[in-house]
Amino acid sequence: MYKKITNKECYGCMLCVSRCSKNAIIINNDSCGFEYPYIDNDLCIDCKQCEKFCIANVLPKNVNEEELTFSASLKNEERLFYSASGGAAYGLSLAHIINGGVVYGVAYTDEYDGANYIRVSEQKDLIKLQGTKYFQASGKSKTEIFSMIENDIKQNINVLVIGLPCEIAALRLIFGMNERLILCELFCHGVTSNEVHNRYINRIKKNKKVTFFSVKSKEEGWKPNPVIKVELDDGTVNQELFYYSDYGYAFSHMSRESCYVCNWKGNQRVGDISIGDYWGIIENNEYNYKGVSIIQIHNNKGKKLLMDSQQFLDVKQVENGEAYKNNEWVNKCIPAGEHIIYKKKFITMNKNYLPVSYKTKRIVKKIIKKVIGCGYE
Repeated sequence: MYKKITNKECYGCMLCVSRCSKNAIIINNDSCGFEYPYIDNDLCIDCKQCEKFCIANVLPKNVNEEELTFSASLKNEERLFYSASGGAAYGLSLAHIINGGVVYGVAYTDEYDGANYIRVSEQKDLIKLQGTKYFQASGKSKTEIFSMIENDIKQNINVLVIGLPCEIAALRLIFGMNERLILCELFCHGVTSNEVHNRYINRIKKNKKVTFFSVKSKEEGWKPNPVIKVELDDGTVNQELFYYSDYGYAFSHMSRESCYVCNWKGNQRVGDISIGDYWGIIENNEYNYKGVSIIQIHNNKGKKLLMDSQQFLDVKQVENGEAYKNNEWVNKCIPAGEHIIYKKKFITMNKNYLPVSYKTKRIVKKIIKKVIGCGYE
């Protein structure tokens, strides 16, 4: 008999699954498509290891020794185009691999129907990690990387991990301040479910194959309301403004329950580095439509990696407060709002819900673009 872990603060890091010596915890989806651990009561010996290694119960130590903030953009414009913002993750990863390390990050599956944590040891494979994912990597891939990282560290390999703050917190809890490990957390709004992603993909592709997907395409430049783009194997291309799409509406209205009570906001950082979109730069004359990242350095490990990456990144120090300009959800939890109402609609429908008002906005935008040729805003 399986019992779902009912703690609403479960972040889905799956550390508990990896720590269970009896394999008594499995991963399954709830009714909205979010992955949760489920305990097999017949196998559980009540050892409490899952509670001991739960970042909702045991908060890892804050590692802020200092705070330095920088703007950054990749010097390589081709790679900058395929980056979600300024390419900070790519630049940091490239520097780390050139210095003999390995990188763990999240990549879409070949069919773009999911995402997994993967290990990258060669420069050519870093492109697999580019692009924002608005849902969490599969729980199975997360359980696997704990042992893979441990093995790398034992072999004296330097490891860089780029992930969501909650996933970084899980790694900090078990590995502490290991000198071989650098943890880079992403600025996070919150995550929607893999089911939201797949409903959108399936609506667009029908019986065709997806050859490219991005929730933050830069076809019209780097902007707060990005373009969601899907390319199919018959040459068809579908583009629309993300926040006017059913995917964007779902992302704004249905996050994981823990996202509404997240412990990893503001200066509660457990990563050595934090990175995200530098939306504050839009307010000044240094805005770059190709994309700009914000990088926060929290300790010497982070500072050294940033220094190493400056051969690939144009970097400029800025005021610390710049990290939070137009990035309010980095500093505080997203509001619960109407997410309960949305969840009920989501469960009863076989597609992502989108209000008529949003559908109208989408149609009007397409008409305007077609008639006067203006770009997305």
